[in-house]
Amino acid sequence: ETGVSLDLFAERLGVVRALLDNSLDSADPPVIVCPIQGLMQLVPPPSAFPTLVRTLERGKIYDLGELNRWLASAGYTRKDAVEEPGDFAVRGGILDVFPTGGSGVPARLDFFGDQLDKLTEIDLETMGSDRAIESVLLVTADEKAARPDDRSVNFLELLPRKCVAVLSETLEI
Repeated sequence: ETGVSLDLFAERLGVVRALLDNSLDSADPPVIVCPIQGLMQLVPPPSAFPTLVRTLERGKIYDLGELNRWLASAGYTRKDAVEEPGDFAVRGGILDVFPTGGSGVPARLDFFGDQLDKLTEIDLETMGSDRAIESVLLVTADEKAARPDDRSVNFLELLPRKCVAVLSETLEI
């Protein structure tokens, strides 16, 4: 509860981002199942997300140089080949990245100019492109960003007004 791992932080940011995206796009409240301790954790404010999280989608336009700078500033390590979460490698218009977070799979981003033309998973055994994917979620690998600070907000503050809470194991609460 006091020191969060990067994998847990990445997953938490993914949940917060999905919650924020869902509350903007849907009239139906989301369903979140978690222990009370998870609800009480501090998370970064929505205004901090551009520096903490990026979603890259096939077919969209991105500045590869700016993306490389963001990865470096977000704590990713530039290597010749990706091997573990938090690594990225650049060869011409190809960017390999291994996102942080338990569900992050290494991805190869193939650019045609500024357009993300092809997006595939990478097989770490062969370093070959595997199956095609539509998007990849990049979460900061900077441990300092994972720590709560004075800008952090309680996760409960981000829940939509129409949210319904079901409490179980009330003795734990």
